[in-house]
Amino acid sequence: MTKHTDKKPHTTSKIILDRLTVCFNGPGEIDPSYICGQLLNDKKQQQIPGLKITSNARYKVRASIPLPFINSTENAHPIFLEAGPHHKSLPACRLDFNPAKLSPEGIDDLIVLLDTSMDATATEFFSNGQITRVDVAVDLAGHTLDEVIVLAGSKRKHGVYSDRQGCPETTYLGTPRSKRIVAYTKHGADGPALRLEVRCKPHCSGSALVSMKNPFKNVLLLPADVLDELKLGFPGRILADSIRVRGLKHALAPFPPDQRKSITALLKVKQSLLPDADELWTGWKTALIQSGLGKELGLLNPPTHAYGPIPPPNTSDLQLIA
Repeated sequence: MTKHTDKKPHTTSKIILDRLTVCFNGPGEIDPSYICGQLLNDKKQQQIPGLKITSNARYKVRASIPLPFINSTENAHPIFLEAGPHHKSLPACRLDFNPAKLSPEGIDDLIVLLDTSMDATATEFFSNGQITRVDVAVDLAGHTLDEVIVLAGSKRKHGVYSDRQGCPETTYLGTPRSKRIVAYTKHGADGPALRLEVRCKPHCSGSALVSMKNPFKNVLLLPADVLDELKLGFPGRILADSIRVRGLKHALAPFPPDQRKSITALLKVKQSLLPDADELWTGWKTALIQSGLGKELGLLNPPTHAYGPIPPPNTSDLQLIA
């Protein structure tokens, strides 16, 4: 177990929009067969480099589309667009992607792709679409999963994956069908970082996503080596591993009542390595805007020109055109 050194969480820790799933049925004209035809035609004409078309049990067409592709394919990352549902209970189309891995050019190409694939605009797609999954993440630089015990309120199911040396690699709290908390160690050029993800199922419209409840509430990242202070007669890492796998209540059940109280009290007074949840969540709106989808999610004003907001079209001019 890596020795904890009372390091404070990195002061620049910020929220990351790590995954977004949008299901859309309207308002606006949605013709799944048209969308499927567009994608299949793009595949046939090889208009989108790297485009892959498959099908699955839910949709007739599942397209993997690397973005950007219009003016450049540099730093391309795939998005997944499904259309043509096999069952009436399914939405007309479904988009699944990681905004954090798309470049600004990739986001621009995504908007163009949606605008040209259906009568509804990209803004209507995102703001009126049903958000069925959103992954919210934060990275704590200089920390690893082996240093911490991840606790989260009433989450009952726990899962831990370890490497060949027995060091924890990934911790899961909760089930895939509900809000799930995942923690793991990332290794990059700047050294290790502890990533904490909360995989939410908000089932709200895109325009209401900014009002989603704080998913980091009641999540604790407690330093595991504090258990050595208790002088249990065995290494504290053994108890830390038991808490990771079984949860705090079940891991402490074999201990005498007085010892259970002292262990619980020690963990309560130790500061979580996670920054204050309320303070951290103030950056949620900024994270949505920085993802490049601020306008589409209704968080930014309509585009402006140098002299102010773009005025509405002159109806008399439209009549002349008609």
